[in-house]
Amino acid sequence: SLLFDNQSTRWNWSKANIVIGRLANNTPTDVSFNGDLVLNNDNMNVHVELKSPLLFDLNRQSVSLQKLVLTIGGMTKADGNSMNQVTLNATGAMELDGAKKTGRFSDWNLHSQLQRGGEKWNATVSFSEAVQEGKNWRAKNINSQAEQQTAAYSLNTTMTAPDFTDTDARMSGKDLTLAAQWKAKPAPRAKKIAQTVTDAPMPDSINAVLTIGVLDDVNTSGDQTN
Repeated sequence: SLLFDNQSTRWNWSKANIVIGRLANNTPTDVSFNGDLVLNNDNMNVHVELKSPLLFDLNRQSVSLQKLVLTIGGMTKADGNSMNQVTLNATGAMELDGAKKTGRFSDWNLHSQLQRGGEKWNATVSFSEAVQEGKNWRAKNINSQAEQQTAAYSLNTTMTAPDFTDTDARMSGKDLTLAAQWKAKPAPRAKKIAQTVTDAPMPDSINAVLTIGVLDDVNTSGDQTN
């Protein structure tokens, strides 16, 4: 096990198991890892599994995980003593270049799920390529979908973006589409709960679609928005 502890953060890796094949410069090798992570006295308690072919180049100061598979599952503490059940599954490839301070991520698919009591959230994100250069990002073919299920309603949102950049804290993109669908649960009692929360009569469903042809020069630094 491995323990890290300072005044603000305490985490403990336990039951850790790392398997690495033959390590040699510029030679692919298989790597796998699994273990239990406990953060800040059970605020998060999850099991982590990771496996991927590993390739590193000491001359270029680069490392790549060519077919990464990551699974995380466990519990996180919510308000009070309630707990959230969380899972995260991710697949993709990544290459980090220390000399150039760049990162390239390709063919990524991420799926996460959170459950607390009778409420459930699902989210899926995929993109064909993302490139990081310092603080700047560029991504292509982004698709995301999120779903929230409660006793009173369901909410589905989607976003697609063929091209998106964040350069010097300014976002740009083309043909972004945002869509949302809200539906009241068919049970009369569930609909009554929704009306009580919002203090207004609720329709059976609401649909909304927003398409942005060109998103250009939007300041994300927090000072102003153009």
